[in-house]
Amino acid sequence: MSGEKTDNQIETEDSPTGEFVEETPECSEDLHGELLKKLDEAQSETRENQDRYLRAVAEQENFRKRVVRDKEQLRKYGAALLLEDMLPLLDSLAMGLESASKHPEAKPVTEGFSMVFSRLQSVLKQHGVTEINPQGEKFDPHFHEAVAHHGSDEVEEGKIMAVTRMGYKLHDRLLRPASVVVSSGESKPETGESS
Repeated sequence: MSGEKTDNQIETEDSPTGEFVEETPECSEDLHGELLKKLDEAQSETRENQDRYLRAVAEQENFRKRVVRDKEQLRKYGAALLLEDMLPLLDSLAMGLESASKHPEAKPVTEGFSMVFSRLQSVLKQHGVTEINPQGEKFDPHFHEAVAHHGSDEVEEGKIMAVTRMGYKLHDRLLRPASVVVSSGESKPETGESS
C-alpha cells in the first residue's frame, strides 16, 4: 500500500522514490500559504505585463497618429519655403506687367506675359496659395503689415487705404503679410502760424 495515495497523504517533491507522506495540519497550512503567495505573485506579474502591453499598444497608436499627422502637414506645407522664395518673382512680374501696360507698342508681349502670370496664379491657387488683398478692410496685424499711416477724409481710421505689396497664405498658414497704408482718420489742416 506504499504505492497508493490516501486522502491524508501528499507526494513530496524531494522524494526520489515518489513516496507519499502523511499530510499534517502545519504542512497543509504552509503549502496553502505558499500557493496563495505564488498565486498573488503570478497575478501581480500578469497585471504588470498587461499594463506594459496596454502602454506599448497606446504608444504605438500615438506614434502612428503622429506619423500620419506629420505626413499630412508635410504634404500640406512642405512647399512653403519654395513659395516664399517665389513671391518676390511674382511681385516683379506683376509690376512689369503694370508698367508694360502703359506702352501700347508692347501690347502683344504684355498680353503673352499676362497669360503666363494668370496661369501661374491659377497653379498656385490649385495648390492652396491664396492672395491677401485687403484694400478697404480693417487693419489686422495678423495678416497685414503697416508701412505707413496717413490721414484721410474719405477712409475711416484703422482701415486700409492702399496695398503696397500683396500678402499670401498657404492653406491656413501665412506666407507673407500684405504691406499696407493705414488711415489715421481725418486729415488735420495745417495751421500757418508764423513765428
